[in-house]
Amino acid sequence: MAPLSRRAGRLADMCPKTDQSLRDDHSVVALRDEISAREIKCRLTKKVSMRYSPSLDGLRAVAVALVMASHFTWGRLPGGWVGVTLFFVLSGYLITKILVQELDSTGTLNLQRFYLKRFLRLSPALALVLAASLVIAILTAKLDSAVEAALFAGSYTMNFNRAFGLGEEGALGHTWSLAIEEQFYLLWPLMLLFVVKRRRIRLLLTAISIIVAWRFYLIVDGAEVQRIYNGFDTRADALLVGCLLALVEKSIPYRAWMPYVAIVTLFGCYIALKADASFIWAGGLFAATLASAALIKCTVVDGWARVFLTFKPFVFVGKLSYGLYLWHYMLLISAIRFQQDDNRVLYVTAVAVVSIGLAIASYFLVELPFNKLKDRIGRRPRTGAAAELPA
Repeated sequence: MAPLSRRAGRLADMCPKTDQSLRDDHSVVALRDEISAREIKCRLTKKVSMRYSPSLDGLRAVAVALVMASHFTWGRLPGGWVGVTLFFVLSGYLITKILVQELDSTGTLNLQRFYLKRFLRLSPALALVLAASLVIAILTAKLDSAVEAALFAGSYTMNFNRAFGLGEEGALGHTWSLAIEEQFYLLWPLMLLFVVKRRRIRLLLTAISIIVAWRFYLIVDGAEVQRIYNGFDTRADALLVGCLLALVEKSIPYRAWMPYVAIVTLFGCYIALKADASFIWAGGLFAATLASAALIKCTVVDGWARVFLTFKPFVFVGKLSYGLYLWHYMLLISAIRFQQDDNRVLYVTAVAVVSIGLAIASYFLVELPFNKLKDRIGRRPRTGAAAELPA
C-alpha cells in the first residue's frame, strides 16, 4: 500500500502544472487519502500469523501425561502440579507471541477478535464435558452438587471456589486451572495494550517478583494449601514467566546442558514434592516454573529435545491434550463408586481408555470445527506457508 501511495505523490510532482494538471492535483490527493485509509484499515484488520511448531504440541503431551499420571495414581506421584505449571508457562508464552506480533505490526490489538477466538478455542469442548457431567449426575442422584460445580466451571471461577471454599466442585475441580488461564486471557491483553514497549519487561519482572513474595507471605501467615494452590494471585507468575520468555527468548543463548537441567528439575519436583503450604514446595514451584521456561526454549531451537518432541505420537497426544485434561478427571471422579480395592488398576485403565476415546471424538467433532471457525475470523488472502500458532 505504502509504495503505491508514494508513487501517486511522485506522479503529481512529475506532471507539468497546467490548469488541467492543477485540477487533477485534487484527484491525486484524494487518491492518496483513499490509499492511506485503506492501508490503515488493512493494518487494523490484518490477521497475524505465526509458524506452527509441532514440538510445542509434543510439550503439551508431556504436560498432560504428568497431570493424568498423578491423578490415576491417586497422588502416589505427587507432582501433578508440575504438569499444570508447564501448561501455564506455555500458555503465557504462546499468547504473548501472538499478541505482541499483532501489536507491533498493527499498532493495536483487536480485543473483540481475541476474546472471541479464545471463547471458540476453549468453551465448546468444556461445554460438552459439563453437559456430560450433569447427565452422569442425574444417573447417580448427585444433580444438586453437579449443577453448582458446573456453574463455577462454566463461569471460569472454579479457582476462587477451591481457594476460598465457596461451594461444591464435584467432578469438575480440575477446571480451576482453566479458570486461571481465562482470567489471564482477560487481563493480559489490556495490560499489554496500555504499556509502552520498552516497559513490558520491567512490568513482568515486577509482577513476577510481587506474586512470588506474596505466595511466601501467605505461607508465613498460615494460609491453607488450597488458598495458595488455586489462587490467581498466587499462581499467575507461571503465566507471566511464559510472557517474559516470549519477549526475551532471542536474547537467551541456547546451551547444550539446558534441556538436561530442565528435565532433571521438573522430574525431581514431580516425584518428590507434594503441593503443600511449605517453603520447600513454594521454592520448588518457582524452580519448576523456570525449568518449564527453559524447556520451552529448548523445544523451539534445533536440538535433540525438539527432535524428540516432534515424534508424531507425541504431537498427536498434544493435540488431544485439552480434551484429555477435561475428560479424564471428570470421569475418574464421577465413576468413583465403581472403584474397589481389588479393581483399581482395571478401573483406572477403563477410565483412561474412555477418556482417550472421548478426547479423540471431542478433537475431531468439536474442537477442530470450532478452531477452523476461529481461524477464519479476520482472515485475509495471504501467500506463503505460515499457519497460525495454536494456543
